[in-house]
Amino acid sequence: TKGFLDSLDREILVLLAEGFQIKTIATKMIVSEDTIKKRKSKIKDLLGIGKGSDEDILKECRALGLL
Repeated sequence: TKGFLDSLDREILVLLAEGFQIKTIATKMIVSEDTIKKRKSKIKDLLGIGKGSDEDILKECRALGLL
């Protein structure tokens, strides 16, 4: 299942897992906050999470062995 997440998506997940907020993740990755928000939305769609929190994303990723 790792195939559907590219390296940027995986980097976002790792930083989320480390407890960083969107603003900090955007700064670390040198992209806009909108980019992070869009990618998080895409990750939620891929995981089948409708309106989940960051914790929901991380829980699902751990369950699938992505983290």
